Amino acid sequence: MNSTIDISRVIARQAIDLALNDYTIGIDDRDAARWLNAFHVDAVFDVDFPRAVLKGHEAILAWAREAWLFQTISHLTGNHRIEFVDNTHATGIGRGLGIFKLEDGTTVLATARLDDQYESRSGAWKIASRKVFLISSFALRDATPLILNGVEVNRDSTKGG
Repeated sequence: MNSTIDISRVIARQAIDLALNDYTIGIDDRDAARWLNAFHVDAVFDVDFPRAVLKGHEAILAWAREAWLFQTISHLTGNHRIEFVDNTHATGIGRGLGIFKLEDGTTVLATARLDDQYESRSGAWKIASRKVFLISSFALRDATPLILNGVEVNRDSTKGG
């Protein structure tokens, strides 16, 4: 086992992690600039639901704007493994969980496999290609009430004021 740490790979991994965080935070916060910052300008985004194969920032953003019709969106990604092909190319696989609240109050949970290709261009590591394979999804109707310290919280009272 080689115990030598390649600092350039550690830095590259950190840059890829930042792109992945821009992906999830950008789509969840409806922040177009942050969302697109995760992708190279000519990236390919191939997603199972709603089914689409998109190329380039304009098409990718149009798809995201459709997702922004949900009341709320929350993405969690993890179990992410990155393998470097060379100094400017890497692949990644991971898992994601999406939580979507619909206008009728239904909450949809979805799990996915994420297959990525990353490239470093002009010193910036970003997604060059992402394939999102839907693994499962299910709807929760009338989700469980919010419970804090054993007491049900009136959701209207949690809004700032």
